[in-house]
Amino acid sequence: MAPGTFAREPQPGRIAWGPLPRRFGKSKAGRGPGTDLLLSPGDLAGTTKILSRWSGCCGPGGLDGPNLACAGCGAAVGLWTGDCYTWLEVVLDGRLIRRSLPA
Repeated sequence: MAPGTFAREPQPGRIAWGPLPRRFGKSKAGRGPGTDLLLSPGDLAGTTKILSRWSGCCGPGGLDGPNLACAGCGAAVGLWTGDCYTWLEVVLDGRLIRRSLPA
């Protein structure tokens, strides 16, 4: 994705909070179609890694559930994947985040 852009998740059921199947290539982050936001990792602001869920051999695999938290309150807000067997993507729960413009 180009820096500064985002997309809404169009696929029903591809992304959901909750127990994760142990299948490669499945993202599990937000609430579903139209709510989840996909963006470039370079556009993240105000988040921090949940290190206990930051697993993978070459990068974050996403198999342990949401691995991004709000830097202010600590609530889990999304999932960053980028391991050798996953897409490089950040998926945020659109109901828990807000857009901020650069100062």
